[in-house]
Amino acid sequence: MSHRSLCLVILLLATLCAPASHALAVAYYPLVHHEPGEETLARPGTTVYLFHSGTEEVRALLHPGDVLAIYRTNPSCDALAVGKVRVVALLGENYLEAVVIEGSVKINDIAKQGMASFLVLAAQPCDRK
Repeated sequence: MSHRSLCLVILLLATLCAPASHALAVAYYPLVHHEPGEETLARPGTTVYLFHSGTEEVRALLHPGDVLAIYRTNPSCDALAVGKVRVVALLGENYLEAVVIEGSVKINDIAKQGMASFLVLAAQPCDRK
């Protein structure tokens, strides 16, 4: 292969690959799923933390003692009920502390109450450490 052909192939590959890698770096995928074998974050009795938008509507909807259903998205993008948590406290502007009361909870599971959704976090919020 000549030097010119090699340069052309490299330029073509760079052009084709660069936009995709750049888009993946900033893209948000709301439909994520758990791979088989991922470690369970919490079982009944374990404290978990959830993230929410912090809007007044969401904050007015939540109260300590509320029970939220937990859903997990599978590879087919179906949301499956996998457990329940009980709200213990609202933390700061965007977090909830909750206790698992049924099933098992993994990172990135979604808790729901009405039209509001809450993301299960891997660890407690910074202000609670």
